[in-house]
Amino acid sequence: MVAGVVQRSLYGGVLILVIIAVRILWLDRLPKRTFPVLWSLALARLLLPFSFPSVFSLYTFLQRAQRQAAQEQYTGRMWEGVTLTGSRPAWTVVQDLALGQEPAALAEEGGMRLLGAVWCAGALALAVFFAAAYVRSLWQFRLAVPVEDGRVRQWLDRCAGGRIGRIAVRQSDRILAPLTYGCLRPVILLPGRALEGSGQELRYILQHEFVHIRHHDAALKLAMVAALCLHWFNPLAWAMCRLMNRDLELACDEGVLRRFGEEARAGYAMTLIGMEEKKHVLLPLYNGFSKNAIEERVSLIMRYKKIKHGAIMASLMLVACMALVFATSARTAQATEGLAQGPESGGDSQAYGSGREDLPFGSGAESLPMDPPSGMTAADDWGEDADVINAATSGEGSGREAQSLSEDGRKLEQLALSFWEAYLAGDAEKLAQYLAADYEGDVETFPDGVDGHVAAQAQLLAIKGPDIEESAVKEWAVGDEAVVSAQFRPWAEADSLEYLTIMALKEGDGWKVSGYGLER
Repeated sequence: MVAGVVQRSLYGGVLILVIIAVRILWLDRLPKRTFPVLWSLALARLLLPFSFPSVFSLYTFLQRAQRQAAQEQYTGRMWEGVTLTGSRPAWTVVQDLALGQEPAALAEEGGMRLLGAVWCAGALALAVFFAAAYVRSLWQFRLAVPVEDGRVRQWLDRCAGGRIGRIAVRQSDRILAPLTYGCLRPVILLPGRALEGSGQELRYILQHEFVHIRHHDAALKLAMVAALCLHWFNPLAWAMCRLMNRDLELACDEGVLRRFGEEARAGYAMTLIGMEEKKHVLLPLYNGFSKNAIEERVSLIMRYKKIKHGAIMASLMLVACMALVFATSARTAQATEGLAQGPESGGDSQAYGSGREDLPFGSGAESLPMDPPSGMTAADDWGEDADVINAATSGEGSGREAQSLSEDGRKLEQLALSFWEAYLAGDAEKLAQYLAADYEGDVETFPDGVDGHVAAQAQLLAIKGPDIEESAVKEWAVGDEAVVSAQFRPWAEADSLEYLTIMALKEGDGWKVSGYGLER
């Protein structure tokens, strides 16, 4: 659970940073309601235990770049002769996070228990703090009395319309600035002096609070409090809280001016300045006619102009783009679960070297030569792998889709076997026949006589491929590229194994070698 919260906090933090950048650049150019909507996306990213995959997601592009970099790094290390078998590349930790799994380095029970205990303590303490403050405030508000002023009743009849039965307007001497609380049955709470001003000032105040109610800002603030409790360790969550409160007030200011027109700017600004607030209650829990960031609010009020259709369209496009790019998860990460089901299942078919010695190559028996490839000493060197291979080609437990996948597997295995034979025989000319047209590396062969290698005694044990689904029938799901390894003993009595790792690219109906190297 802690790993899931940390993952959401990281993704949500990225979205918060982007929203802050957008706010700095375009706060005075876009409709102010744009920013509470963007903050809602950030809240959803922080709170929801799931996300929607998108091909346009930032993380889709990052994951593809990571895989490409990992592939290049893997190739470079092969050329240096570094043994990678049995080790997991560093990029798989990032992949685990993208898949919502706990990385192995973080999954130690002791460390996770400690982190979980610290997180739970912080979340519980903050939840108790906010709940106590809310209950204490409601206890004070119970002394408020209904407002019987005719101007308030007239405003409710004219502006609130059908909401009159749901909205209550009360008065309290315990507050110095108007505020709104309650989600299902909202209450507008006015200080005593709010009724002493002119009728126009009162209409400004009531309209401001009504905009809060109409856009359900109280529920949004409760969601914000929940996000703070869950992500209390993330400073960006606290920055979001501060800026969201500002933007909710700016959006309500804009709503008031849209209702009364540009000529109301000066009068509304003076009303705002006159309503000095002393924070007797916690800002995250209430919507108030506040002096929070007063200079910013007054400046934007005085620069207010009627919103144009172009600005509205730009706002809609911005929200849609932010949702698709930053509020979604990687498409390839979600589709990886269906790797062994092939392209038609909706997953991205990928192929990577596994380095696992328990995964034999699952391909067709007809691709195996009747006699062992040169360098193999006995037919039974295939061992139990032959049973798996025969099961894969017999059609048991596999449909038409599996057969189409195994066709690629058979071709890859045949390529690996033929390439191994030419590599072992030291036939550089034959090796060149299997290389891709854009291959630029040196053509190297089996290092016979170097470091104990004896070509006449070398034994091919198995052809291994990418990680595949553990099942009765093991099939390959490959796309346009794959990594295959020929596992062998470099001499008869060798106590260690080596791998000829082959990177293959699909060309037409067949496969060509784009790179290869010896792993020890």
